[in-house]
Amino acid sequence: MDLINYMYNKHKINFNDQQKKAICHTQNPAIVLAVPGAGKTTVLITRTANLLINENVMPNKILSLTFSKASAIDMQLKFQNLFGDLYKNKVTFSTIHSFSFKIIREYSYRENIQFNLIEGTSSKPNKLDLLRQIYQKVNNAIITDDKLEELVSQISLIKNKNTSIESADVQGIKQFKSLFLSYENIKKQNNYIDFDDMLILALKILSTSHPVSEKFKKMYSYLQIDEAQDTSFIQHRIIDQLMTYHKNLFMVADDDQSIYGFRGASPKELLDFDKKYKDGLTYFMEENYRSTKDIIDLSNTLIHKNQVRYPKVIKTEKSNYKPVVNKIFKSDLLQTKYIVDAIENINSKDTISILSRSNLSLIPMANALMVSDLSFSMKDLKGNFFRHWVIQDLTAFILLSLNPLDFKAFEKIYYKMNAFISKKAIINIQNKCENKSIFDNLIQLDDIKSYQQDRFKTLKSKFNRLSNLKPLDAINFIEYDLEYRSYILEHCDKFGTSFDQISKYIGIFKNLASNQKSLNEFLIHLAHLKKKLSQKNIDSNIKLSTIHSSKGLEFDHVFLVDLIDGEFPTQSALDSYQRGIMTDIEEERRLFYVGMTRAKKELHLLSYSKLNNTKVLPSMFFNDLDILNITNDNTHLFSVNQQVKHNIFNKGKIIDIQDDIMKVYFENYGVKKLSISLSLENNLIHSL
Repeated sequence: MDLINYMYNKHKINFNDQQKKAICHTQNPAIVLAVPGAGKTTVLITRTANLLINENVMPNKILSLTFSKASAIDMQLKFQNLFGDLYKNKVTFSTIHSFSFKIIREYSYRENIQFNLIEGTSSKPNKLDLLRQIYQKVNNAIITDDKLEELVSQISLIKNKNTSIESADVQGIKQFKSLFLSYENIKKQNNYIDFDDMLILALKILSTSHPVSEKFKKMYSYLQIDEAQDTSFIQHRIIDQLMTYHKNLFMVADDDQSIYGFRGASPKELLDFDKKYKDGLTYFMEENYRSTKDIIDLSNTLIHKNQVRYPKVIKTEKSNYKPVVNKIFKSDLLQTKYIVDAIENINSKDTISILSRSNLSLIPMANALMVSDLSFSMKDLKGNFFRHWVIQDLTAFILLSLNPLDFKAFEKIYYKMNAFISKKAIINIQNKCENKSIFDNLIQLDDIKSYQQDRFKTLKSKFNRLSNLKPLDAINFIEYDLEYRSYILEHCDKFGTSFDQISKYIGIFKNLASNQKSLNEFLIHLAHLKKKLSQKNIDSNIKLSTIHSSKGLEFDHVFLVDLIDGEFPTQSALDSYQRGIMTDIEEERRLFYVGMTRAKKELHLLSYSKLNNTKVLPSMFFNDLDILNITNDNTHLFSVNQQVKHNIFNKGKIIDIQDDIMKVYFENYGVKKLSISLSLENNLIHSL
């Protein structure tokens, strides 16, 4: 049957020549390298239909794997919608974890071994609870949500890379090796497995001559892998085992969208495809059906800066809609205001997405939309922000100032403000705070020395003053006058926590407080925001998401926000880049590229020069772009340590920037002071 004509006549899908070749591939290994918006899922599904209808392959002989449950369900539904009239038998699309678990279940049944899954919504015991208990036992401290997430991520990375704990170099998690080994020992003793163990155990089974291994190796004649750029080292090894008796591997991927290195994704396997499979074929799908030409041209400019990639070029027949907008504001608050104003002028039927590098950046965006009565939905929001100890501490300071009888709030923060309040004093006043303020109880303690009494009187006065401040002023007062900032610095030094990360939470808290008039009003506002963020499945054309969670999606209008160095790219990627290590910075650039290519009609690239009253630099990725094609707003795109070329002085390196003046060290001329505005105006200097 001519499926190409069928798709055009029935569904008005007109495949191009590159797509047709991929669809008609039937034997031997093949990799399809598809740019964003190239219709790769439709091609894979149509290729599946071609095998079933024209090649008479039985559906149980085709194994189609993807890497998320949502993608598997989407592919299943898409096949039914496109080919349900032609093919009545059930066609299965599975996640690699689900398939691995299928192998494990059969193996455990044959060997009479009971494996207990500890990861998932209803799993008991639960992986996270288990790791919390282990952390407390090993480090004698309670692990924060952020640190727990980091711990889970690092354990998963080691598993997916199939490396040993001995060779792992994990910084920032106290006693990581002991935590890892304790976790593994408990699982081994109880036959517990998590999602990563599914892959390891499945590979172990497939690597033997066990009957279950032979059964699954011989079961499938055709293996299809969707989103192959997200495949980890251990997942690639599972694929190798499944190809023991045939070579009909069909991989659909875009190495430029490989953004899961923190999960062990190994795009190098894709780049080595022709070395691994000498008889394999490579198909390119370079036509983008999603975005306008201006978005495509800028995306090409960015991604071509990466060195380790296939030489693909995105093409489109779409015309321009609006130039890509690039604005660098004086503060993060002005960025937020710009987004709200822009959204209010967009057609209500158009889809809109605000995308960021991290979930944290979305909190102020959600707040601004809520204040403006704009409905929105937020994808994959974690409740870490309001649970974070710094946010709970700041809230406790405010609660105590408004109610000096609030012993619960006082107990949380009494040792965090340099007030030298002993544990004994806390015990003595614990049951005396129902009718008299905590501060009065402290002042009237028995055997109190005069200097202590004076200190407690001063503390009472400070909290009384705090209660009358506007929320933004109150947070600054807590930080400096009550010396909470000093406590945070000591805490970070003691536990190896990033002060910059803590500062992000405080900065966001200040952002939320910026337009609030009183502390009571602020607390009510926070409760309202927390409730709003907990609502799920809101039907809205405005979506807030991290770029990672947006992959595979598309929107009419996209706002990429918080594009500053240290945030995007991350500080760790910048540090590696400074040491000449390109791996992390190239993945960050791919992530930026993924964010840009979500946009269909309009793209906004947004940054700012001040965050929490601290100077920040625009993302280094702005320098990768042809800035003559985009709109600049109130600042330049140069940064310290950047390599530049001057028409007179040749190559140099920026060593300092102060307002409009930058100092550049030139190899043959030494240090020169240059006016940035005049240099740009006369086209004298550009980045390398």
